[in-house]
Amino acid sequence: MLVGDIGGTNARFALYDHAGVAAGGGKLLVRDTLAASDHGYFADVVQAFLSANAVLPDTLSGASLAVVCPLGAGEVRFTNSPWRFLRN
Repeated sequence: MLVGDIGGTNARFALYDHAGVAAGGGKLLVRDTLAASDHGYFADVVQAFLSANAVLPDTLSGASLAVVCPLGAGEVRFTNSPWRFLRN
C-alpha cells in the first residue's frame, strides 16, 4: 500500500506492507521525501516514487494520502507548488 504526507514543499511517501497481519500490525518497507518543485504535477511525484522503488501502480492494494493545503470549492490547491486536483 502507498501511504503519504503531501504538502506544498515536499511529498513524503512510504510503502506499507499489511498483508496477513491485523490492523496496525504492518510495517513500512521504504520511505522517501521528494521535493514538490522537482515535479510539475502531483501524478509525476507519485510516479517518481513508485518508479524509484520498482513498484507498478497496479500491484498496489491501495493508497492513503494526507494532504495539507487550503480547501476551495471542490478544488485542492497547494500554497507552495502548482499542484492542484479536484476532491470528491
